Amino acid sequence: MKHSEPESIAVSALLAEGRAILSANTLADAQVDVRLLLEYATGLNRTRQLANPDGMVPMAQADHARAAFARRARGEPIAYIIGHRSFWHHEFQVTSATLIPRPETEHLLEWVLEKIPLHQEVMVIDLGTGSGAIALSLAADRPHATVIGCDLSLAALRVARGNQARIAPNAPKLVAWICGHWACMFKPQSADLIVSNPPYIAADDPHLNQGDLRFEPQSALV
Repeated sequence: MKHSEPESIAVSALLAEGRAILSANTLADAQVDVRLLLEYATGLNRTRQLANPDGMVPMAQADHARAAFARRARGEPIAYIIGHRSFWHHEFQVTSATLIPRPETEHLLEWVLEKIPLHQEVMVIDLGTGSGAIALSLAADRPHATVIGCDLSLAALRVARGNQARIAPNAPKLVAWICGHWACMFKPQSADLIVSNPPYIAADDPHLNQGDLRFEPQSALV
């Protein structure tokens, strides 16, 4: 007699599976990561997970969660698995074509915003714009600024344009995304301010073969 496959699994049981998978790979934040990945796969946020641990998850969603657990166990960054990362006041789409926005980069943005009065018209160029995190955050907070994001990667610029459609669709002065190598596309003194978070790791640095850096675009790191 054949036994039918279960059609669902309890939230608590699925969380336990995820913790076991991630803990076996010595991931320090296994508990946090598992809950984030479960929310990504099922739509159940942390509050709902805690409030109803006996709630049932359809097997299709459970398999989606298990696939996410497996990707994280291999070391893939959470941001690439769920497809977005918080930066400043926004959620930015990220892919393997873009560097994951770092919290410390917000300090750079704070410095730039301090230099630009709210209603001042200025031209700002963001070199190596990637996902557009700096350019779009600046455009959203300084609506009178003209902001141009430049990157050598067309794939990264596609992500940036997608982020613009969600984050700053009505920013009239965000005039262009330009594909080019750093400042080569611009004439001298063509901007009031140039901002950039450039590559900062030596090509032979062993950290490039460790952790999240293994999955990020090398051109954005070295």
